Amino acid sequence: MNFTRGDTYKFCFQRLDANKEVITVQADEVWFTVKKDFVTTTREIQKKLSDGTITYDPNDYTYHVTIQSEDTANFKYNTDYVYDIQILQDYIIKTIAKGNFKVQPEVTFERSVSE
Repeated sequence: MNFTRGDTYKFCFQRLDANKEVITVQADEVWFTVKKDFVTTTREIQKKLSDGTITYDPNDYTYHVTIQSEDTANFKYNTDYVYDIQILQDYIIKTIAKGNFKVQPEVTFERSVSE
């Protein structure tokens, strides 16, 4: 994932089973977490289904995540962070995605949309 620091970014995903079929049952919990590396316990960003920062659309079985401008405002330019997406379903936790979260430089530093 590549992001421009300070931008708002939305992405969505569906859960798939072993046969690549969409899982239609909503997960008990979903976490999207960004950290500096896989070893540290400090989270830079965390979005969760339970607190509404991840939403679920039962019409198309899609989970929606929004990275807000303030979530990356203090990230270092050209830095690779790491992320994963974990699901809790029926007391089983499964990581369904993980990788690099690269922060690109921003040019415009405006934070207010009211101007």
